[in-house]
Amino acid sequence: MSRNSGVTRRSLLTRVVAGVSIFTFAGCKKLSESTVVTKVLGFGERASYKAHRLLFPRKAMAQEFKDADRSPQFRSNGCF
Repeated sequence: MSRNSGVTRRSLLTRVVAGVSIFTFAGCKKLSESTVVTKVLGFGERASYKAHRLLFPRKAMAQEFKDADRSPQFRSNGCF
């Protein structure tokens, strides 16, 4: 490929990567609706949560609240 032809290796590589990305993202919706994939992702999320609890002390995590402790009205920036 020569520079005079208008198509360079860099532009060809960019187009190929863009094309592959489009096909990859197009398949995400179908994967997210699959029960197998959601189970695998759920397992990974639970494993990550347990590993974090195991490795770090409880105070190292963000404070968590129960539903009863939460206000029914959300006040942004603490405004009334």
